[in-house]
Amino acid sequence: MLLKQLVTAESHGITESRLADRMWPDTDGDMAMRNLRTNLSRLRKLLGDSEALVMIQGRLMLNAQHCWSDAQGLNNALRRIAEQTESAPVEEIKALLERYPGEFVPDDEGEFVTEYRERMNLHRRQSVEGLAERRQRTGQEGEAAALRRLLASLNGQAGMT
Repeated sequence: MLLKQLVTAESHGITESRLADRMWPDTDGDMAMRNLRTNLSRLRKLLGDSEALVMIQGRLMLNAQHCWSDAQGLNNALRRIAEQTESAPVEEIKALLERYPGEFVPDDEGEFVTEYRERMNLHRRQSVEGLAERRQRTGQEGEAAALRRLLASLNGQAGMT
């Protein structure tokens, strides 16, 4: 659960107090902070890297230089899609998206995971649809249609509407 919290915090991080509140909502503040520090130490050991977690400007996050997640990989892929010019082949974009099929932790209905999953699904739809619109505007109707078919197939895989 702690690792999921850090993954969903992305590069923005999360304050220790908020993380402690989320992890131990029924525990008083001091005890929740002790629990957090103990579990952060355990997580670092499990990850096998004492630098896997960092604190930057009061916000705890995964250290991208030491720890990678497929959720970060999908975010990076979606950013690349959003930045694509009209010349990038649809097959390349399809291959990029197919590396990350399905939804983020589909069996977890926790509030923070569900919110993150919904943000990721929206980001995926907006990235591909934005590229399809750019292709349409430049007269590449076939490419735009192929991107929309790709988006429809991905939506079906991920259970998105």
